[in-house]
Amino acid sequence: ALSVGTLLKPVLLYSPVVYCALVFIPPRRGRVSRAVFASITTIAVISTALLVRAGNIAAFGLSGLTTQDAFEPMGRMVQITDYNGNGADLGRFRDFTDSLEASSMVGGRIDYGIRDSLFRAVTREAVRSAPLRVLYFELTRWPKFFINFSGDQSYLGLTPSDRKPIAWVILSTLPQITLGLGLLYTILSREVRRRLGDLFWLGLGWFLYCVPVIGPIASFRYGLLFYWALVPFLFVSVEVFYRRCTRRSGPMPEPGGAAGAHD
Repeated sequence: ALSVGTLLKPVLLYSPVVYCALVFIPPRRGRVSRAVFASITTIAVISTALLVRAGNIAAFGLSGLTTQDAFEPMGRMVQITDYNGNGADLGRFRDFTDSLEASSMVGGRIDYGIRDSLFRAVTREAVRSAPLRVLYFELTRWPKFFINFSGDQSYLGLTPSDRKPIAWVILSTLPQITLGLGLLYTILSREVRRRLGDLFWLGLGWFLYCVPVIGPIASFRYGLLFYWALVPFLFVSVEVFYRRCTRRSGPMPEPGGAAGAHD
């Protein structure tokens, strides 16, 4: 499933790191079997990507899964840092990327090796121009995984073609908020973590993986990469919270207490 997923969402290419981390966390027996599972998963995911990459190199000279592999990081960094003034205005940004592609033309066709090399060079320069700005942006956008009230708004000053109506924003935010509360309560509650067992580490691993990888473009559809792993968090949290409330309230005492009941 992860292998096929890389063909739809290349960000899954590094997802085996979650299962590699679970080899050591939590510390318990079965480390060898977990290491074998993580190794098989990693090989399967990478093999699919390498096959597609080899086909792209042979057919197009493209060293990647898609033409977006080098373009998207470059576009993100240029827009975040407003690299040479090319990030704030959509028209100017498109002119800038068009100029890079024009510089990579060979014999009237784009040489993807040259193009991607230019994109990666620009990405590095943009990051170096404002590293703290990039770091701040990368690590502060992930809460939008759980609150989608701005899902109908533009991103980085750009107007997306798939802007959603406000009704969709409200409907998608409801499961987002509840899953976020479930995650928070699980982290705070030792009882919930104990009852979840290994499912806690699996869900936490997928969440922490998505924060730096796709957190800057956090939205409901990207959150689907890890929402499924938080569903047990929500159900167990609700159950534990309900039981705690029930224990605290307890049955109402009879009038007069034990003496009254005896009489």
